[in-house]
Amino acid sequence: MIKAPVLAVLLATLGFHVSAVAGPPEFQWLNQFAGLPETSLRNVAPTASGFVGSTGTRTLPIKWRAPDGSIECHVLIRYDNGRWSTTGNVGATGTNNDLCDFFGGSIPVKAITPFRNATCIGGDFQNMGPDSLRHFACYTEAGGWQQINGPGNGPNGSVEALAFDGTYVYVGGSFTEVDVATGTPLSARRIVRTAGLSWDQLTTDGAGTSDGVNGTVSAILPTSSFVYAGVSRSVRQWNPSANEKWKDLGSSNNGTVRDIEINNTLIAAVASNSTTWGGRAAGSVSEYNPGSMEWSAVGSSSG
Repeated sequence: MIKAPVLAVLLATLGFHVSAVAGPPEFQWLNQFAGLPETSLRNVAPTASGFVGSTGTRTLPIKWRAPDGSIECHVLIRYDNGRWSTTGNVGATGTNNDLCDFFGGSIPVKAITPFRNATCIGGDFQNMGPDSLRHFACYTEAGGWQQINGPGNGPNGSVEALAFDGTYVYVGGSFTEVDVATGTPLSARRIVRTAGLSWDQLTTDGAGTSDGVNGTVSAILPTSSFVYAGVSRSVRQWNPSANEKWKDLGSSNNGTVRDIEINNTLIAAVASNSTTWGGRAAGSVSEYNPGSMEWSAVGSSSG
């Protein structure tokens, strides 16, 4: 039998509102809108012993009163070893009930992924915490929040998608550069990756050119052979070993690509209210066959 808290997380990942999960009795929740039990988990990632999530694109800082009476600003909600708590502290605010000043009242978190022993988030934030982290940051209990190449060197625009393949975290969105604070920005047109120490371009020829993609990246799926990206209404494919240019596998007639998955050799994509993909009749959930290079609907998906 699935325990209630685990079921709540599973339902939340499917878009259901989670409203009946109790926090540990020794802590007091101060933000009913942003904190459990009244919250909707919009982004969820697995950990070694549970889940960690954020409350979506309108995330308020979660105000957490510790047993000593102090109030901290936390970004993430965690379910770990059978208990709910918050994590991702970016600074204490003393004992008053004001909104967490570090965030100016909001932290738009749009994507979340595990990365080794860390949890990484991406979104619209530009001045998160006292180090003013922007758009992408990773958190560990031991090291707190950190950014690749130091504070201020995240992407220069919104992050919409994250994916971890065991080596790299792939970061996609509407940005065009990273490493801005170094004084020598690295060109990264809407998609880039990191193994933890520096940013890596996704090069598209033998000379190391990185053309990137020409639209906002809203979904990423790295596999052993290719990296797939949802770019506006299309699905693109990149071959890391060949450094080839991004290949357009076809577009839907409506809706941004929100998710990409793979089943054996078939690539499935999700785009709301779509009726065609690549010029062929399809649906909101459709699959691409690399052999025939054609799209088809998965079941009778719509909406």
